Amino acid sequence: MPRLASCIGWGLRRVTVAAVATAAWSGGSRAQSAALPPAPLTAFVDSLARAGFSGTVLVADTTRVRLLRAMGVADQRTGRLITRRSRWRWASVSKQVTAALVMREVDRGRIALDSPAVRYFPAFRGDGREAITVRQLLQHTSGLLNPDRGPTDADGVPSVYRRRGVVGDAAAARQCVGPLAAAPGTTFDYNNCDFLVLGALLRAVTGRSTADLAREFFGRSVAGPEAVRGYPGATGGSTPFNLATYGSAGAMTGTVEDLLAFDRALLGPTLSTEARATMWQGEPRFGYAALGAWSFDATLRGCHAPLPIVERRGDIYGVQVRNVLLPTRGLVVIAFTNRGDVAFGEVWQQAGLLFNLLSLAACGGTD
Repeated sequence: MPRLASCIGWGLRRVTVAAVATAAWSGGSRAQSAALPPAPLTAFVDSLARAGFSGTVLVADTTRVRLLRAMGVADQRTGRLITRRSRWRWASVSKQVTAALVMREVDRGRIALDSPAVRYFPAFRGDGREAITVRQLLQHTSGLLNPDRGPTDADGVPSVYRRRGVVGDAAAARQCVGPLAAAPGTTFDYNNCDFLVLGALLRAVTGRSTADLAREFFGRSVAGPEAVRGYPGATGGSTPFNLATYGSAGAMTGTVEDLLAFDRALLGPTLSTEARATMWQGEPRFGYAALGAWSFDATLRGCHAPLPIVERRGDIYGVQVRNVLLPTRGLVVIAFTNRGDVAFGEVWQQAGLLFNLLSLAACGGTD
């Protein structure tokens, strides 16, 4: 994974966030190396701010917020700053929420993971889709056509994400019809269509939207607007896509504290132990993809044994999010940024911004 690109075009020093973050971890300059900072996690996040990281970082457990820092500019044109109350596009973290909502219906006996999706969403029939199970949709092995590989506009944006008049997942899921790209259950293909169909399936089973079900699940509003003006990363004027076309696959929005409320519900008794274990069972054949997230064990710096990690990431046109749960520690680590050049790295490679952040949060002490 390449390191973060230089801070070009932002009026900042030409230095990478990854480089400064590594310096903060190791002690940095000779003057700093004599002693570790008294609050390593705070010092690390301070270093991100100095290097030009623009976004929000949160570290919390199930009862208290250990660190919450907002930094940078939400809109370069107006100079509006990012705050802890900034509402972010959650991008594909929406899939994690949708997966949890499906598992809640599994707990209630309304959905069976290995039943065909058409049992619950009859309009999904045709072209072999009758063989696709709910589990395969959740794990991206359905074989559905991938809308990201469809026709694109001149600037490279898939045309499907600029459609107007899209209301709800059932409308968005209409782009997911046609011959299958692969036999169900045979191939992993990360695909928004899987979760658009799941959103429509939830509506068919419950009579309610994923936004309504999410509000019941963790008490916060995650409705996705059709425009992104006013969000961190927006530049004003016309938007490059219609957020509503992402539906239950990527259109949810909220503050960092809204996402924390979801994570705490996920760690708590909202789902049964069995449902949560099923949702977090990473499949090695598919790169440890679980249901709506990735789940794997990793050794963090400062810990003596590997820790179970549930990671969900999202990225829609320059707005990135990392939502990480460490279930055995009861920890939540969330990072949003409106800089598309931030390279978070891969935790399993034991290097990079996110690895350092998790290591300090779980193994290096916090203030």
